[in-house]
Amino acid sequence: MGRTKDLIGQHENLKAIKKKLEQNSLVELRLGFEEGEFRSKRDVQSLVQVIEQKFHHQLSLHKYSCLRSISIGWRLPNFALGPVLQSVIPSLLKGPVRVTHLQLILNDNPPIPEACLRRIISWHSLESIDLRSITLQFIEAKSSKAEPIPVTKQVNARRRRKMGSDESKTWVRANVIYILSYISTNIKSLKLMGCGIKKNHIPKLCEFIRKRMHGLESLSLRRNFTLDGNYHHLFELRGIKSLDLSLCDLDENDGFYIAHTIEKAEVKDLEQLNLAGNYRLSSSIPHIVSAGATMLSHIDCSFCGTTAKTQREVFDILGKAPPLSLSPLSTQQQHEKCTIQSFRMQGIMLNDAVGLVKCIRNNSSIRSLILDHPHEIRPVSVEGMQQIVSALEWNYSLEVLKLDLIPSQCPDCLETFEFWLNLNRCGRRALLQTNEGTNSWTNILTQAAKSNDHNVLFWLLKHGSVMLNKSNFVEKL
Repeated sequence: MGRTKDLIGQHENLKAIKKKLEQNSLVELRLGFEEGEFRSKRDVQSLVQVIEQKFHHQLSLHKYSCLRSISIGWRLPNFALGPVLQSVIPSLLKGPVRVTHLQLILNDNPPIPEACLRRIISWHSLESIDLRSITLQFIEAKSSKAEPIPVTKQVNARRRRKMGSDESKTWVRANVIYILSYISTNIKSLKLMGCGIKKNHIPKLCEFIRKRMHGLESLSLRRNFTLDGNYHHLFELRGIKSLDLSLCDLDENDGFYIAHTIEKAEVKDLEQLNLAGNYRLSSSIPHIVSAGATMLSHIDCSFCGTTAKTQREVFDILGKAPPLSLSPLSTQQQHEKCTIQSFRMQGIMLNDAVGLVKCIRNNSSIRSLILDHPHEIRPVSVEGMQQIVSALEWNYSLEVLKLDLIPSQCPDCLETFEFWLNLNRCGRRALLQTNEGTNSWTNILTQAAKSNDHNVLFWLLKHGSVMLNKSNFVEKL
């Protein structure tokens, strides 16, 4: 009975989508993430009919559409997947509709016809494309001498007969990388997750990015397990600010390669690097952090096999000029200021509170430091917590610090811990910038007034009283 009720509720979701399409009020189309949305081919035909008749009629009247995002999931039944990709999405991608986000998550089964995917991803308004576990399928003539796209696996004869293909042609599979030459030129974010991208694909990918995707800022190759090199092509890309190589099964050699690439100053515009989930990186993590400490603004090395020794080295790097180097550094480089504003190293047991304390006291660039474990509590000792709280008093910049804490162990420490962080979120660092004038001081008082902690406002008034003595501030009163 409960199962039937769930299926009915999920089918109601399709009804709600059609109703919003009729009213031209649908902002996001999400299909295939719940079972039971489509019970028969009639449901698909009904959706297509609503789009072609009522939705397009509304477009002709209003000359405007609310639709901005399309997401297709892996739970679409086979009888619905083809029509959704070949009819539903193309019907929605018509002017004046301006869909900016497209997501396809199909878990490799079945492959998508090349012509169908090309038609979708080339839509001019797309700014974000998220393709996960996608494989291409196209027809190759037997008489053809050249192979325009490298073939990875032939589709079996039964599927060819079922699709009614001509005997002179063969259905073959290929990597999704070879369709990117048709992608929208307005693209800003590209995710190719679990798409079987390998080392030999990376130069081709970067070539397409340089030639066509001039505005691309974010690139994710998450969950591609056989990259095995050619990372310098990725790091040399102009305009890429965020690179995600998480869960790619990278090892220490990959880590040293990445660190060496960054250290050679081949990194152009990259600001954010995500390496989370590569547990075999281990001892190469300090070298990556050292190389990126004066170039990157965000580093995520969570669940990377971080040992107690690695922790000490990382905290030492963040607490002073990077000491590790794969090649000799100039005196100027050794004294460059740390640029990291957000650092994430989740999944560790904090073995070195002393190193963290040194990092907190000395580093003035980091705004967010995430060191907790999302799945289990690995608490900091009471003594370590007291040292951390004491260090926070001298740090005017850190606004977010997440550790595994047990409130009952040291309730006073926790309260003080939150006080200093709240104080920094109000803009306490402006007190160190005496040349900023009274505007900054007025802004942080305004921000502090929104806090529920009256001690924050009192502290700012007390320690920022020097700002109140400025002549121009008195004149304004």
